[in-house]
Amino acid sequence: LQVQGIFTAPVEPRELADAIVGMKTGRTSQLRSTPPIVLGELLKTWLQELPIPVVPSMMYEDLVLGEGDPSDVQELLSQLPAPCMAVLEEVIRLLVCVSVPEFAKPKACMSPEAIGCVFAPCLVQAPLQNQDGARPSVDSRDADRISSLEGAFVTTLINAMASRSPLWPPQIVATGRGLVQLDYC
Repeated sequence: LQVQGIFTAPVEPRELADAIVGMKTGRTSQLRSTPPIVLGELLKTWLQELPIPVVPSMMYEDLVLGEGDPSDVQELLSQLPAPCMAVLEEVIRLLVCVSVPEFAKPKACMSPEAIGCVFAPCLVQAPLQNQDGARPSVDSRDADRISSLEGAFVTTLINAMASRSPLWPPQIVATGRGLVQLDYC
């Protein structure tokens, strides 16, 4: 989280390929020595390659394109499949840490809006609308508007967690010493 450009700097294809092999084969010791920028790209690649997007296409319109109030978003998030919600929470928690100056060095810190633009394509995917399975073509104005809405959705989630909004209640876990509230970063 202390590295400038952790999610935006270019990565050598060979380094990313090595990290993917390390992840798929369970060689975690190899991943521990991997540069943070490569790990950032590995996370984005993993999210994009999930068989079901973190925000499933059946919920895309309501969550991403909807303009409801936060309680509507909270209700919709509660309907996400448990694995999707678990991944979304952990990714957003990480993104909060990169966007909060107290946790990231000033040069490494990214605004929630910038992170939203970078991660929206990794977390949300519009439903397929053509019978042949291809995405419908849209003109550049519509594509820009949709990208903006997707980025705004991720930004909203980041800001909600950073402000400890009811949208993201604190995570409480049981330990040997009783219940403990986990910090976000």
